[in-house]
Amino acid sequence: MVQRKSISTFKIIFKAQPAVYFPGQSISGLVVLDLKQQIQLQSIQANLFGCSSMHVTVGDTDNRNHIVKNETFIDHKLELWNYDRTVYIPGEIIQFDTEGINSSGKRILFLIAKLVRVTSVNNGSGLHLRFRNDCNELKSNQEIRNDQTISWSSQQIKVPSIPPCILSKYISVNYELQVIAKFAHSRDQISSIPLVINTLPISSFKLLNTRPSNEGSELSNSGDQALTKAANTNFSECIDGGFIVDRTQKAFCPEKFTPIYPMATT
Repeated sequence: MVQRKSISTFKIIFKAQPAVYFPGQSISGLVVLDLKQQIQLQSIQANLFGCSSMHVTVGDTDNRNHIVKNETFIDHKLELWNYDRTVYIPGEIIQFDTEGINSSGKRILFLIAKLVRVTSVNNGSGLHLRFRNDCNELKSNQEIRNDQTISWSSQQIKVPSIPPCILSKYISVNYELQVIAKFAHSRDQISSIPLVINTLPISSFKLLNTRPSNEGSELSNSGDQALTKAANTNFSECIDGGFIVDRTQKAFCPEKFTPIYPMATT
């Protein structure tokens, strides 16, 4: 649940001033949401509600009756913004639209959309570490001046070969889609949406009878090819690269072992 201390301003600015409307007219305006800190949103909804209430008292002091009547004239809900899909697997495309008005009084140089991985580590003894890694990004080519409309529609960003989300006692891996407004002479403004990156279950693959090679956890090339052919899908090496199998060594060694993940074919 979002706490009020996270929100600086949440209000509606009607285009018509004064905000007087007649039957048949459309209501238009802006919903202003100014945050003190980042929050997670699933949707923003508007509710147009109108009703009347009547309270009549009849009778004398010793025999008084109260008549209360309520009538609802309109109760219309509209979803202004939502993000109804939050689960993806590598290879799938995240589609999104960004619209609004630059009312900051400053110039926005461009927009950037990023798929970001957030890794949190807790060793159980008070040590907490957090890392952020950009997995993929998309940059707009438009400059938005003050009072100009922001319209960055039908954009697509692909989920690369990355590990799935993890939640355990000592480590958590989460993802989010960030849309960043890069200002000319001010701090960046970031809007983020949490995502779940999953993987195809192993039960969906019909594996051939292949054996691992003699090099520890590495799969032989023939085994990799048989796996790909049997599953009738594509596999891709993790974009993070590889690591050594021998835990006594500390050096990063991409040529040793690189995880592979199934990629959705779109």
